[in-house]
Amino acid sequence: MMTEYKRHIVILRFSALGDVAIAAPLLMHYAERNPDTKFTFVTNRKLFPLFKGFPSNFFLMEADTKSRHRSLKGILELSGSIRKERPDIIADIHDVIRTKLIRIFSCRKSEKIDKGRKEKKLLVSGKCRRQLKPSMRRYEEVLVRCGLEDLKFSECGDLLSGKWEEASGEAAHERYAIGIAPFAKHRGKTWPVEKMENVVRDLSETGKYVILLFGGGKHETDILSEWAGKYDNTICVAGSGPFEEEMEMIGSLDLMVCMDSANMHFASLKEVPVISIWGATHPYAGFYGWRQNPENAIQLEMECRPCSIFGNLECKRGDYACMNGISSETVTNKIESFFNERNKTV
Repeated sequence: MMTEYKRHIVILRFSALGDVAIAAPLLMHYAERNPDTKFTFVTNRKLFPLFKGFPSNFFLMEADTKSRHRSLKGILELSGSIRKERPDIIADIHDVIRTKLIRIFSCRKSEKIDKGRKEKKLLVSGKCRRQLKPSMRRYEEVLVRCGLEDLKFSECGDLLSGKWEEASGEAAHERYAIGIAPFAKHRGKTWPVEKMENVVRDLSETGKYVILLFGGGKHETDILSEWAGKYDNTICVAGSGPFEEEMEMIGSLDLMVCMDSANMHFASLKEVPVISIWGATHPYAGFYGWRQNPENAIQLEMECRPCSIFGNLECKRGDYACMNGISSETVTNKIESFFNERNKTV
């Protein structure tokens, strides 16, 4: 028997990995709280595992922007598929050329995200040094303009501190599982890998941790495999299985250590605390992990940062001091302090 829904909202967000991960917990909450509304999320098929276990009024549709839906003909085809679903309104939380065209061709009514470009421009110019609206809140405002009640989901929730703190005694954890994801898309967001190797070495030598190394592609996998071969209790999981299995491994962690990258948001989705390392970008821009403790962001206060919202610009100084100035000891000590503090509450 076909379910009758009060309204049908089609939501567009094709990339990037981290941005879709930011949207996932928000969309689950709104779907759960609005059982009379049908939600169809159009995104990259690779990201479908992020939505495992969502309620029955939440549906997924593939946007194959690398091949099938890359050209204008493909966009028209995708628009036609959306139009056949008879949406009442389009919620565009991406607002790029493809989604603009889809809004035009698939539905008469639409709402789009306010990306806050002016505020972000002021931030990187040094004229604005304040926390900007988080991306999740920007997504939520689009849903509200589509007619849903403002649940203020993006503004609530306790900071993540770990799912193991209710355990007690020495048996609580013989070894803690730490995920380390040392890479990011751009150089301005990537801490020198030799420094991260020092962290892996130091953590391995304590014997207190099992270290899982996350990455993608041959270059990253080769580096991480080399580390796994050199250091005890260190496992390279890069390229070892499908994305869904990688998400399950992230969910088993006690802590994730990463850059300003998608892994921060994957861990947030799985309610895993994150220690993140920031260089050219800044949490002020609104891309910090949901419910992550701001004190767990490692960064240097410099007049020139942030110099970029996405970390894709060349360093104006030429030395990437914002990243190179962070020592291996700083990161190792931050990790050790995290577990020492948590153990005080056990």
